[in-house]
Amino acid sequence: MYRDAQSDAESFTEYVMIGRAGLKRHAFLLCGDWHEADDLVQDTLTSVYRRWPDVSRRGEMESYAHTALVHRFVSVHRQTRWQRETPHPAPPDQPRTDDSAADDRMSMLACLRRLPPRQRAVIVLRFWEDLSIQQTAEAMGVSPGTVASQHHRALTTLRQSLADLR
Repeated sequence: MYRDAQSDAESFTEYVMIGRAGLKRHAFLLCGDWHEADDLVQDTLTSVYRRWPDVSRRGEMESYAHTALVHRFVSVHRQTRWQRETPHPAPPDQPRTDDSAADDRMSMLACLRRLPPRQRAVIVLRFWEDLSIQQTAEAMGVSPGTVASQHHRALTTLRQSLADLR
């Protein structure tokens, strides 16, 4: 029994060493803040660790972790929407750069932050993770119709936000 617990802990540690960076990038795309992404990944890994023996034996580590990450993100942002601080796009203590590519990325991240959590999750899963509608629905635990409608609403909002910026 002790040997199995030890090997589970070792395999989880190995998974974290390999998969943490990918989870953090995914979390950043969802929330748009590296510090919040760290917190989100930590919460997700805690959740994954609790289920590790079952998840690892079935070989579902990656999909379970990404699904848990999306669920945690949606849950946290649904609960704390009214408590969130709104970051200023250009803090006064930092100089602005003329790099248009960086400005475009910052504009896109700002537009993504304005989306509701479910719509943002759909956009990240569909375009960053390159998942199909069916795979996105499975990852989020919703129907494909919900994914399609959230996808449509998110793209409409993003198009309008980007048009307003120009």
